[in-house]
Parts: sequence; structure tokens; C-alpha cells
Amino acid sequence: MNYNELYNKYRKLLEENQALRIEIKDLRKLLQLEIPELCMNDEDTMLIEGNHDTAIQKNECAKINNNSSPEDKIKLFMSLFKGREDVYAKRWQNKEGKSGYSPVCINEWIKGICYKPKIKCSECKNRIYGSFLKKA
Repeated sequence: MNYNELYNKYRKLLEENQALRIEIKDLRKLLQLEIPELCMNDEDTMLIEGNHDTAIQKNECAKINNNSSPEDKIKLFMSLFKGREDVYAKRWQNKEGKSGYSPVCINEWIKGICYKPKIKCSECKNRIYGSFLKKA
């Protein structure tokens, strides 16, 4: 493959990437999810529009870096690995070595409220999941 073929393929990939970013942004708006502006910058836009010399040399992906505040880093992490905020998991391991993760229940092992192991957590009427946001 020569340079022009590679460059044209690269441009097509960038155009597809930009279209996907716009689609993701629209879907996040539709779902009312907060979205940090991460990797679409002026250099990417210039490359797609045809000015590739500056764009290829610079590739600043995110506004978040080592000097960013912990809150910004956490916000970035949570946006990339979005999951449930109303519950978090705790790792467990039994005597035989079997292990896994289970939702944290605030009422777990409290006498008179938790009837474990007679009643499974999934069937318990007193379960109250621990919230990740309350934990932090």
C-alpha cells in the first residue's frame, strides 16, 4: 500500500470516527447522560477538512491529564466505565476458594433484619443496596 492509499484510508477512518462521535453525543443527549468532551479537537477537525500537516503532528486526545483534579479524573473514569450508581459490588471468597462479587446490602447480617443464609439475598424483602455515591 502506498502513502496516498494509506492516507485516504486514514481520512475515511477519521470521518467515520467523527460520525460515530456525533451519534454518541446525540444518543447521550437523548438519554440525558452527561458527556465530557474528550478526544475531538481542532486538529482532528482540520484533518477531516483537509489540512493534515498540523493535525498529524499533534494528537492531544483529552483535556484531563496528570495535573487534573481528582474530581475531574473520577468524572472521566465514570464516563468511560458507566455502570449503576445505585449499587456497588463487594468481592467475596468462601472456604473452598470459590469467589465472586455480590451487591452490597446495608442490612447484611443485621439480626432481626437479615435472615441469611436461610433466605437468599435475591429473595430478601429487607435488602437495601449500598450506593456508590453514598460510599464515596
